[in-house]
Amino acid sequence: MKEIFGGRKLIATFFSSLIFSMYGGFASAWNNGHPGYSFLAFTFMIIMYAGAIIFVYGNLASLVVEVLLIFWEKKNKLRVAVYILLHGVFGALPALYVKNAGFILLGVPVAILYAVIDLWVKDRFDKGKRIVLLPAIVFGSFALITLTLGLFGNAINNAIDPFTAEDAIEYVIYEPDNTLGSFPKEDKVVTENVSGYVITRETSIKKTGDYSYIITLKENWTKGELSGSWTAKYDVERGSSWVIHRDLHEPLFSKE
Repeated sequence: MKEIFGGRKLIATFFSSLIFSMYGGFASAWNNGHPGYSFLAFTFMIIMYAGAIIFVYGNLASLVVEVLLIFWEKKNKLRVAVYILLHGVFGALPALYVKNAGFILLGVPVAILYAVIDLWVKDRFDKGKRIVLLPAIVFGSFALITLTLGLFGNAINNAIDPFTAEDAIEYVIYEPDNTLGSFPKEDKVVTENVSGYVITRETSIKKTGDYSYIITLKENWTKGELSGSWTAKYDVERGSSWVIHRDLHEPLFSKE
């Protein structure tokens, strides 16, 4: 029991959690303009939740599997297959609890990964050998992915799916309440007459970097001697934007 929870299971918990989190972090890293930072942020965020779940539920489930197979010869190849299969079954069970089949695609691979690492570590322990290879591969991959995304992530992202000026404008203009929905969705000026009001709306764009833009929205209106205006300016890159300036009142005639 000491050998199980004093080393094997904790090692399997840590590395299965980290590998799963790295995968999730890598998949999520492409949604904004800083893939390297995003990979780190999402990896650490995911591991906090995945690690806790695997540490509690995963280790408990693994202990149950150990008990079920306690009288089966440990060197038996069929036992190894059943050991891994049962971990996969326990990995699928949370999907029944939350009533979401999609969780099977998360739980089963992680459970199988946990079981494989657990068995590999046990084999190394039984042979009196160190487990240098696993940390070297995982930590090496972590460093390589972080470095690659940090240096070349934007270039790769934009080579596959360029972030254009139109994308930047659309990212800014879209709002749940459609407040900015009447502004041009390209670099241009439009004028219209609504109930006697002459309304001019302008969208302008300035490229500030390879993958970033400054988007400026302006609205001016007049009716006789009455007049008004509204201005906003945003710094935009893939998946994120910052307000440089936005008038406190909302654009008077933009919401339709």
